[in-house]
Amino acid sequence: MNFVIRVRRAAGPGAHVFWQEFAYEGDESESVAAALRELNARTPLTDLNGREAPPVRWECGCACGKCGACAMRVNGLPMLACKAFLGPLG
Repeated sequence: MNFVIRVRRAAGPGAHVFWQEFAYEGDESESVAAALRELNARTPLTDLNGREAPPVRWECGCACGKCGACAMRVNGLPMLACKAFLGPLG
């Protein structure tokens, strides 16, 4: 399936906040964490507009829902990226 991953970005604290979108082709059973890892493996990482982008910065610890390091807002709701699967989010 084709997904659009929207990432809220800023250059640093107090900097202008903007959204950047990335195309992702994967299975709906994949987690948000897996999608972010795959995006970061792209060289170069480019957004939907073809602009080169820096890697997506986020933390991931255990990748099995125990440590909470990958907690983030997904579709506006707090979730663990390793436990948020693409299918139900789409």
